[in-house]
Parts: sequence; C-alpha cells; structure tokens
Amino acid sequence: MQLVFIISQPRSGSTLLQRLLSNTSVVSTTPESWLLLPFLGFLKSGLNTCAYNSDLALSAVQEFINNGIGQPSFRDRLAHFIEDVYQDSSSIDSKYFIDKTPRYYEVVDLIYEFFPTAKIILLTRSPIEVVSSMRSTWNIKSPFDLYPYRRDILKAPLLIEEFRLSAEGSGRVYTQTYESMVENPKKVVGEIYAWLGLQEDLVNVDIVRHTAVFGKFGDPHSKEKDMLNSRPLRQHSWEKETRPWQDFYRGYAHYLNSKTGLEYELFGLKLRKTNTFDDYLDFCELEIPDSKGFLSKNVFRSFWLKAKYQYQKGQNN
Repeated sequence: MQLVFIISQPRSGSTLLQRLLSNTSVVSTTPESWLLLPFLGFLKSGLNTCAYNSDLALSAVQEFINNGIGQPSFRDRLAHFIEDVYQDSSSIDSKYFIDKTPRYYEVVDLIYEFFPTAKIILLTRSPIEVVSSMRSTWNIKSPFDLYPYRRDILKAPLLIEEFRLSAEGSGRVYTQTYESMVENPKKVVGEIYAWLGLQEDLVNVDIVRHTAVFGKFGDPHSKEKDMLNSRPLRQHSWEKETRPWQDFYRGYAHYLNSKTGLEYELFGLKLRKTNTFDDYLDFCELEIPDSKGFLSKNVFRSFWLKAKYQYQKGQNN
C-alpha cells in the first residue's frame, strides 16, 4: 500500500485535489482523519495541550522508550501500527491510500521520517487568498476573528516552505499550486499520477458523484458541482474592502515576505507593516479562555485593545 499525504493550509483546495486524485478504484481515501496529529504530535514539545502536563508526559515517554525498546524500534512499531490502520481502511482493490489533512503541516517532518516510502503532496495557495476564503466560508467579520486560525495563517506557510526546501530533490515530495489545479485539473492530475506511477488513462475529473471524501471535516462546500470555480480576491473587491482589512492584507503580505523570502504581491501595492496586522500578531500571543460568557473572545479583545492603547499612549508621553 502506497501512502500519499496531501498537506496545505486550510482553504487551499485540498478537498478538491483529494477528490480528483481518488476518483478511481485503485485509490482509497477518507474524510480528513487527523490520525497522525495525536500519534506524532505528542513527540513535539508544545504542540499538544491537554489536562495533564504534555511536556512532562513527553519527557516520561521518552525516558520509558530510551530505557526499553529504544527510539528506532519504537518508531518502527508505531509506523507499522499506523500503516495497518490505513491498510484496513482501504478497499480490496486499492494500491494507494490518500490521507488529506491540511494541519499535518505541524508534523510533516515527522511524517517524512516515520514513513520513508510515503509520498507527500504540498498544495500551495497564496496565503492572502487563503484568508479571503476563510472569511467568505466561515463568515469572518473582523481580523481578530481569525484568532482560532492563527497557526494556519502565521505558521503553516512558514512550516510548509521550510519543509519543501529541506526535502527538495528527494523525489518523495511534489509541490502543486491551487491556481494551476483549477485552471487545468486534468493536466495536473495526469502529472501527479505519472509521479505516483499510476496510469494516466485513469484520470477522471468528473467529481460530482465522487462521495468518498464527504465527512464532518473538510470543505463545507465539497458537495457543490462548481468546486473547480476559483473566486480569488479581485482588484474591484479590494477597492471595496474596509480599511482594517486592507491594512491586514498588506501587513500579512509584508510579514510573509520577510519570513519566507518569497515574493507575495498585492495588486502591485507597496507592502509594509500595518497597525492592524501588528495588533493581530500581538493578539495571537495571548491565551484566551474558550468561553462564551463574560470572558468571550470579543470581550477579551476589547479589553486587550483598550489596555494596549493606554499602554502605548503612556509610553509616548
């Protein structure tokens, strides 16, 4: 069984790519499994948070492994267990299994290490367009409402690019852009099939009746017939944006360029730091109680912004 992982920022078209690639009997897949996040995520300090102290737990587990079967044996057995789960989740005729979980960007380096024969597809989309899609899909009203997706926005592009560079030339990683996928899906699927060793005559872009990816997690519009229609942030819609959102996008593009070395652009505008995006960055450093009561995120945000403003005002006097 050949394992294939699709990794991206959320709202990058991963459900569409999954549907395109798995629209044949030799490829099995499932709605987003998130399977590897608890099994591999605990190996990264600070990634998992839980009622017990996860860092102490990691230290204890590592000591137990080191004093017992050793790291290589533990990792080999864990990998075999996960592979068996994938195998038992596949149809009899399947030769490939696709696990599409965008947030595997958190553990993509461990996936690469644990499964040395696995193939990894990095699906990239302009992060500016990702945020625009988040807004329209999840009804985001204010930049601060993006707080729950802070790692998807701030960390994912950096981790994906860092991994892409580290695995360059390995033959195990394929980078695909969202834009070219929606422009010519059949060509893209044919190229990925060739990379995977699948016959090109299996290519089938008729995804309307393909239901294997439907589930609680994934694109809420995955059952629509027009998934191939791209709705990018256009110049005319940019001009109608409110000032806070314009400042957020401009500051975000500047942030990405400074962190990744890539050159994201925004309608030819000069990119710069902005107060709106800097406020969002500072806000994302906070641990906000998950409550719908008095300490809801909106109330917390209002108090925080007022306190920050008063502090800055005092510093300037």
